[in-house]
Amino acid sequence: PPRVLHADRRGAFLFFFDAFGKWSFFDVLLLQLLMAGFHLNFDVPTAQELPPGLCGSPTPLVGFATEVAPLELVSLFIVALMLSLIATNIVNHWHQVSVLESHRKYTAQLTSKIERTTLAR
Repeated sequence: PPRVLHADRRGAFLFFFDAFGKWSFFDVLLLQLLMAGFHLNFDVPTAQELPPGLCGSPTPLVGFATEVAPLELVSLFIVALMLSLIATNIVNHWHQVSVLESHRKYTAQLTSKIERTTLAR
């Protein structure tokens, strides 16, 4: 309500959320880049005297592999982010409608006052 948060201040907040809320998708991009960056496979070269492995290639002395897999929470984060952006756009739209309506009422009142003053003279 306007008595709690004035329309101009509410408009500034909504403009900020609308402008910078889209940058939240950068988190998703960064997450994807980190997942790709942490996918590592590393094998220490083999010694010549070791017997070959099952496939006929020499068995490595030491090897490790890391893989980062997204869980359900990543998808939930993306859905929540999209819902947040949609909600911000809806609230911003209704804010603009209410500001426009109050501006129209104020203009109509001002016009009628001017007409009454002009007719009284």
